[in-house]
Amino acid sequence: MRERPLIPAMRGLLVVASGLVLAVGIPLVLKPEETAEYFSWTVSQPLTATFLGSAYWASFLLEIEASRRQWWDHARIAVPAVFAFTVLTLIATLNNLEKFHFGDPGYVVSIITWGWLIVYVVVPVIMVVVWVRQTREPGIDGPRLRRTPPWFRVIAIAIGVALIAYGAVMFLRPSAVLSSWPWPLTTLTAQAVAAWLVGIGIASAHTAWEGDWERIQPAMAANFALGVLELFSLLRFHGDVDWGRASAWIYLAVLVGLLGLGAYGWFEATRPISADQRAG
Repeated sequence: MRERPLIPAMRGLLVVASGLVLAVGIPLVLKPEETAEYFSWTVSQPLTATFLGSAYWASFLLEIEASRRQWWDHARIAVPAVFAFTVLTLIATLNNLEKFHFGDPGYVVSIITWGWLIVYVVVPVIMVVVWVRQTREPGIDGPRLRRTPPWFRVIAIAIGVALIAYGAVMFLRPSAVLSSWPWPLTTLTAQAVAAWLVGIGIASAHTAWEGDWERIQPAMAANFALGVLELFSLLRFHGDVDWGRASAWIYLAVLVGLLGLGAYGWFEATRPISADQRAG
């Protein structure tokens, strides 16, 4: 039986989603002190704004790279993580509607805010429908031609489990972790950050499960971009971080780890497949 192809509907969804996250990240990264005028809610801490914006931009690479794959098993690394993040962000939005700029007299920011809500309500539904169609497409997974080494999978699963666990606690009980985060967060921003932590964690754990350089290439590109962008944000607003907390150094170590894994993985994933690997 042939390999299962990436169906046009899933490819189109990934392309559209990549454009949306790219657009959302623009005001957060470029104007983090002006979110009251250019974003769906006011993010009082610029470092939080750039954290979120950097994650959106890294997600752009994940989704656009996945959309370029021919086969489903080479693209699916993007889907569970994006779906989980989208659902969690929708829940965080509905839990904090009073903090959003729905009634803002500014025409532009009002449109942005309503657009935010519509996207996060509609996209998860569309994703489920397209995901089901994709899994029902006839075909099988292709062979793992270039397996990732065991040490790489161990690190990926360790990072994934840690981020999912911490992100879940942060999302469900923000007050329990606010005092330990490296910089100040509100309930809304804590849940927004937690949604990303869970999504990144799922992608990392998924990377370990796929265990093949070809299949995880989109995630490696995103990890590298995430590490670069978040480290730059940390340098940009380093004065906002409480470096006396152990969590600040743990956060830095995780970013460096994601950057290192992403750089190494992206290099390995983009290397040509040898004739022996194709024959094996």
